[in-house]
Amino acid sequence: MKNNNNMLLSASVSLLFAFSANSETMPVLVKDNGIKQPTITKIVEADYDLVNLDALDIPIEQQPVHFSQAISTADKASFNNKGYTDVSDEYWFEATGRELMLGVAINISQPGALIRLSGKHGKNQTKEGWQHSIDPEAVSLLKAGHKLGAAFTQKVSAEQFATANIFPNSSALQVNKTLGTGKFTLKVEQALQASQRYMVNVKEKNAEHKLHLAIDKQSYRQGQDIYFNADVFNSHGEALPAHQKVSVKLPNGEVQPLQVSQVNKQFKVALPQVHHEQERGQLYELMIDTAAQHNGIKVRRNGKVAFAVSKATARLEGKVNHHADAIEFNLNVASEGRYEISGIVYGMNSQGKSVAFMLSRSAYHLSAGLHKKSLQLDKAIINKSGLQAPYTVKSVQLLDQSRLALLQQL
Repeated sequence: MKNNNNMLLSASVSLLFAFSANSETMPVLVKDNGIKQPTITKIVEADYDLVNLDALDIPIEQQPVHFSQAISTADKASFNNKGYTDVSDEYWFEATGRELMLGVAINISQPGALIRLSGKHGKNQTKEGWQHSIDPEAVSLLKAGHKLGAAFTQKVSAEQFATANIFPNSSALQVNKTLGTGKFTLKVEQALQASQRYMVNVKEKNAEHKLHLAIDKQSYRQGQDIYFNADVFNSHGEALPAHQKVSVKLPNGEVQPLQVSQVNKQFKVALPQVHHEQERGQLYELMIDTAAQHNGIKVRRNGKVAFAVSKATARLEGKVNHHADAIEFNLNVASEGRYEISGIVYGMNSQGKSVAFMLSRSAYHLSAGLHKKSLQLDKAIINKSGLQAPYTVKSVQLLDQSRLALLQQL
C-alpha cells in the first residue's frame, strides 16, 4: 500500500541538525557555523505528477515572511494533519412531499426518538418560494398499518424553531417512549408539493448502538485513496455486523456513490475525478449510511466527515541542507503562488528526552520552476528554551497558501 503522503525520507522521518543553543558555552560549534556532523537527508522523488494551474486573480503578498513561536509539548499535536472520528446516534434520508403523504418507513431502535422534518431549498427556488415547512399537528405515526394514538409527547413547529433562530423551515416531534422500538410508518396528512424534497432526521439520544466513523487525516492530495473505519458499537465496545453505503458530497453539492474495498481492517474508497474548478477552501464530505440488526430490530445510523482535497501544485524533494539558523529545501513548483514551509523544533532536556519547543514558518511567493528556499529558525527562542543539541525538526509541512491547501507532510 502506498504511503498516504507518497514521500519517504531516505535517512530519517525527521530532519536532524545540531547547531549551538548557546554560542558562549559551545564555541567549537560556532566555529563550525553551528553545525556538528550534520545529517544530510534526501527526500526520495515522489511518484505523482505536479499540476500547473493558472495564477490566481487575487492580491497575494510578494515578500518573504518568517515567523517562529515558542510552544509547549502539549501544543505540538495541533499542527499535524490529524484524523477525525464522528460518533453518530442518528440517521437521515430524503423524501418527497408525495412520499411523505403516502407514508415513509421509520426504524426506531431506542424508545423516545426525536424526528425532525426539514424542507430543502431547491437550486432554482427563491428564499420566498421554499417555505415548505410541515405542521407537526398534521403528522401521524402508524405501526402495522394502524394509526397510533398519543404517538408524540412533544411537538415543535417551524415558527418555534424560527423564534430560536435554529433549523429553518423545520418541525420536530418526539416519539412517545411507551411505543418502544421497531418499524413504524411516518405519514403527513397535509397537502405538500409532490416534488418538494424534505430531509427526515431521526435522532436516538442515549442509544445503545452508535456509529463510529473515523478517517486517518482530513487533507488529501487529488488521486489519493481514503482509508476509513466505520463500525456500529454497543456500549460495551462490541461491533454489530452492518451493511454500509458510502458516498461523497462534492463541493458543488453533488452526491456520488463510491465503491468500497477492504484492506486489512480498514475500508478504502477512491475519490471520483472532479473536472470543474472549485473555490479556494471548499470541502468534501465522506458520508456513510449504515444498517445493522440487534435482537430483530433494525439499527440505522448515518455519519459524515469533512475533508479537503488539494491539487499537487508543488513539492519538496531532493537534498536538505542544514545551517545554523535555517534548513534549506529544494522546492519544485508547478503553479505560481505563495508557499509556506513549516516545522516543529525539538531539543533535548536534562533527562535526555526530546521536547518540542518551537514552531517555525517561512513563506515565499514563487513562480513555476525549481527553487532553494529555507525554513528560518529563531535562535533567540532556541537560546531561551534551556534545551540542548541535537535539535530535530519534525512534522515538516508544505502548504499552498494561495489555494489554502496542505500539499505535503514529512
